[in-house]
Amino acid sequence: MVKKLDKKLYEYLLLWQIILEIYIGIPEEAKEHFFELKSELEIDEHNLALFIKSVILLDLVEESLKTKNLFEALMNYSGEDQWIKFYLLLLSFKNKRRILEVLEELLYMEKKVEDKLLLPKIYGLIAEIYEEIGEIKWHQFLDKAYKLNPQDLYILRLKLKYGLISEEEKQNLKLYRLFPEDSKLINEYYHKTRKNFNSIHNFKFFCWGGDNIGASSYLVSYEGINILLDAGALIKDKTLYYNSIKNLPIDIKDIDLVIITHAHLDHSAGIVELLRKGLNSPIIMSRPTKEILKQIFLRGHTRLEIKIEEEIINFDSQIISFDTEEESSFRIKNKEVKLKLFPAGHILGAVAVYLEIEGIKIFYTGDFTLKDVESNKGLRFLPDLKVDILITEATYGYGNNFGVQNKYLQDKLILKSIEKLLKDEERILLPVYAIGKGQDILLFFRKTFSYIPFNVYVDGDVAYFSKLYENFAGPIYGNGILNVAEDTLYTDRKDFIKKEIALGNCVVLASSNDLKEGSASFVYATEMKNFTKGCIMNLDSNNREIAGLKNYQIGMLNHANIVDLLETVIKMAPSAVFVIHRGYESKSEITIETILKRIEGIKVFAPKEGEIIELQ
Repeated sequence: MVKKLDKKLYEYLLLWQIILEIYIGIPEEAKEHFFELKSELEIDEHNLALFIKSVILLDLVEESLKTKNLFEALMNYSGEDQWIKFYLLLLSFKNKRRILEVLEELLYMEKKVEDKLLLPKIYGLIAEIYEEIGEIKWHQFLDKAYKLNPQDLYILRLKLKYGLISEEEKQNLKLYRLFPEDSKLINEYYHKTRKNFNSIHNFKFFCWGGDNIGASSYLVSYEGINILLDAGALIKDKTLYYNSIKNLPIDIKDIDLVIITHAHLDHSAGIVELLRKGLNSPIIMSRPTKEILKQIFLRGHTRLEIKIEEEIINFDSQIISFDTEEESSFRIKNKEVKLKLFPAGHILGAVAVYLEIEGIKIFYTGDFTLKDVESNKGLRFLPDLKVDILITEATYGYGNNFGVQNKYLQDKLILKSIEKLLKDEERILLPVYAIGKGQDILLFFRKTFSYIPFNVYVDGDVAYFSKLYENFAGPIYGNGILNVAEDTLYTDRKDFIKKEIALGNCVVLASSNDLKEGSASFVYATEMKNFTKGCIMNLDSNNREIAGLKNYQIGMLNHANIVDLLETVIKMAPSAVFVIHRGYESKSEITIETILKRIEGIKVFAPKEGEIIELQ
């Protein structure tokens, strides 16, 4: 809704969101959102005070100086805002102008200011000035600042600058997450983690598909061994499009191994086409992924023509499923290939892949998150697992949708929003993917309530696959959650909506997530608009609107964000990184690619579809 407001008002509200994120203790998300906003922001008299406050709170004074119209707005400002006054004093100190006068003003300010977030900043700048002029009492002011707010980014940076944070504290604090713009700090972390690695020769990476979101498929070749990582299809207008087989640089029959990271069709549906064209290699995936795909392929997807004959694929032999954390090895072309799958969050059964081919260590994240979701554990890093080559998704590595990544806050936001809307007598529709967020929401409801205080109705493909989820993740239905497809009291879906949804106090989860015409969610939306009160709550950015229904958006993210991607690189310390599955690219100067390219000794590639990259 807010995106349709006047641009200035939209930016103003986002600045408030950033400040609120700092107040509630998620500064790394606030910083990421700030960089995203700053690339388009123009400063004027309306947003100046909020902008300056966010800049100081995030310790981004240097970066703020490039913002459009900043100096004009400062010159025309005539108010008495304490944050703006401090900002101007800070600039004077950085420019080495009238330092003693600045000190005098700060000493006066610290006696008058009661703001517990601004006061540590004042103490910090006093400490900087005293240190600059050689006064020993700079220590006591820095200590006072740290005691007031030990999480303050400015104070943490000063402690780093003066060598007051031990190496052990640095590791525990993960300061690279708080200062991703600090290339010196990032280099320090990376090079302390990195060990001696193999010299890589004759490694080839082919981006068959997935330089952006959709149809992910990557071929890695080393020592004559060809491994296909994912085999996705692009879904458009109810049709599957798979990258033309002729674009593959090798014959399909020369693929030695296929590994599928999870059951979303943009990573898995291409299996059908490959098998039809003669693929004869083993296909590796987790056990839940195998069961989900078995239902998709052999049942036939309700919206897509991908049903295949059983003689083409035998799920009990050709597809090999593994438990996560289970180590395996294959003998391919008389060479040993080691394999290990790691839980990757995202959805049930999603895995990251570790490969070792003749001593070269490769890690492919697939779609992942570092946080646990209800149906799967997030990606964990083994202390001794370092790799030569990292292939990582970057859905939110180039731009951010301003969703909340923190799982605890995300859950609270969803519950509070549902509570408020139901109190206002709204009937809530959550359009969701058939597999993923919908099931995690249902499991979250089951975990949160001994008995759910509102009715939850599940319909469409999400209802079908929720039954399958129960085999791996525990009970979903019951306790106030009803599978509409199994309800025989009503003649059809529209009859159910008119007689049951009309009563209110309900949340409906239905697929598809983008309200495609003819889908269950589309039917619910078109019928619910006839009620006096009804709304759509979107959990991602595919926020198609239906006239007559209020529309809300809550970012329920199940992909890594920029600092998660950075942490993955630092923990695994590769010598080469391939950044794929790239999402919307903003004009932000801080993206995962720009951050990584500032690290010395690391090769960073962002391959385009159809591009072959060779490491010699």
